[in-house]
Amino acid sequence: TRCSRDWSSDVCSSDLLGILFVVFGHSWIVLHEKGELFRVIFSFHMPLFFFLSGVFFKEKESLPSLMWSKADSLLKPYFIVLGGVGIVQIIAGKTSLLLYVVGLLYSTGSTIAWVQLWFLPHLFAVFVFCWFIVKAFTSTVVNPKILALVPGLFLLLGAATIETFWLKPMSDFGGPSVLFGKRAVLPGFPFSVDIILVSSAYLLAGHLSLRSIQKFSFSAIPFYCACLIFFGFHYLFDETIDLNRRLYGNVFIASAQAFLGIYIVVSVSAFLSSSRRLGSMLAYVGSASIFILIFHWLFMDAGKWLFD
Repeated sequence: TRCSRDWSSDVCSSDLLGILFVVFGHSWIVLHEKGELFRVIFSFHMPLFFFLSGVFFKEKESLPSLMWSKADSLLKPYFIVLGGVGIVQIIAGKTSLLLYVVGLLYSTGSTIAWVQLWFLPHLFAVFVFCWFIVKAFTSTVVNPKILALVPGLFLLLGAATIETFWLKPMSDFGGPSVLFGKRAVLPGFPFSVDIILVSSAYLLAGHLSLRSIQKFSFSAIPFYCACLIFFGFHYLFDETIDLNRRLYGNVFIASAQAFLGIYIVVSVSAFLSSSRRLGSMLAYVGSASIFILIFHWLFMDAGKWLFD
C-alpha cells in the first residue's frame, strides 16, 4: 500500500509499523524457530495490511481506473523486480525460462523466486473483487448496511476452506499427476485467489472503518485492555495466521487476535503521530513501504551471509 498526503499521518505510520513487523517476522530467527514470537507477529501483520488497504479503497472509482492504478502500483513492481531476478537465475542455470515464467504468471508464494512478493498480485485481485462486492451493495436495492455483515461471513467461509486447494494433488481435480518432471500439486489458485474471502474480509473491514480511522485518537484504557486481551489470547491459545501457507487458526480466536493487533498498531501510530515532527517522519518513511516490502528479503539475506 502507498500512503498519500491526503491521509492522516497515523494511517501511514501504521503502514510503516506493519512493514517493520513483516521484516522482523521474516527474519531468520523468527522463521527458523517458529515459536511464540512467530505466532504473535503473524497473527495480525498481514490482516493489518489488508485492513489499511481497505482504508485507501475508493468505492466511487471506476473499475478500469481502479485496475489501472493498482496494476501500476502493485503489478508493475512485481513483474519488474521478479523479471530481473528471473534473468539472473536463468543465466546462472538455476531454473528454466518456461518454469520461471509459468511460476511468475501463476503468482503464488510457492511459485515465485521471492516468496514475500505473493502479496502484491493477490492484493490487486482483492481490490478488484471488493470493488464488485461494494458495488453490489451500493448500486442495487440491497440495504447497504448489510455490507457490514459481509466481513464476518467471509471470514467464516474463508477460514473453513483455506486449505481446500493448497498442496493437493492436481489429479484430484482432473489435472495431471506429473508436471515439469515433478509430482503435480496445486500451489493454491493463481494470484492466491483461493484465500480471497479471508483477505477481502479485512480489506472490507478497513473500508467500513474509514470514518472511525479518520477520527481515531489514542485512548490509554482501551489500548491497555486490547494489549491485555491480545497477549492473554496468545498465552491461553496456540493460534496464528499464515495466509501464504494457508494457515488460519480457530476462526474466532485468530480473527479476534488479528483485529486486536490492528487496533494496537493503529493506537501506537496515533500516539506517535501526536508529535507533528515524528508523525511527518513516520508518514514519509511509510510512503515507501512497498519498496521495503520488496527488497527487505535481499538485505536480510545479505546480512545473514555476512554474519554466518
